[in-house]
Amino acid sequence: LTYIIVAMFMQMFVSGVGRELSGTIRDGNVAVELMRPYHLISRMIAMDAGDKIVFFIRGALPLGIFSYFFMDISLPDTWEKGALFLVSAALGIFVGTFFDLLIAILAFWTVNVWGLEVMKEAVIAFFSGALVPLILFPEWFQSLSLFLPFQAMVYIPVSIYTGLLSGTEAYLAIGVQLIWAVFFLWLMNVLWSIAIKKVTIFGG
Repeated sequence: LTYIIVAMFMQMFVSGVGRELSGTIRDGNVAVELMRPYHLISRMIAMDAGDKIVFFIRGALPLGIFSYFFMDISLPDTWEKGALFLVSAALGIFVGTFFDLLIAILAFWTVNVWGLEVMKEAVIAFFSGALVPLILFPEWFQSLSLFLPFQAMVYIPVSIYTGLLSGTEAYLAIGVQLIWAVFFLWLMNVLWSIAIKKVTIFGG
């Protein structure tokens, strides 16, 4: 029960900003945004972080307190486990955000990414361990998931929280999350630099 509830909370935070970016591209407002004195992707990441902090305070935190008192979920049994969970959760959110933006940037070529977004949400829910812990799947599926980025979004943070990953395994898993976050950030910037070359502003 603890795994399911914490995974549900984590899934709420791993995406969202991509829809705003794809909508901005689709309606043409991206041209106006690119003329303003800031980096559009950086602004969206910062705004998304602010939105998620507000949502955590107004929505997730009250639900978490309710779950603790009325659904008997457990807390990390050591301060180290709690601290590692917070670090892992932050990295998981960044991995999810960068991946979400990667899909949104494809709107420069596909115009409408609704189908990709639906498929993305389904794949994340299944392969990230948000629906069912990956440890309950067959060994071949678990081995496959080790080479995919989705476990870094939900499964690793929740596994650290519940004690499925501890000690050296937890630190190695956080290292994997960091690698995926850096890779997606780099890939997102590369794809963005290619995409904005497709934009024509006032004929220029």
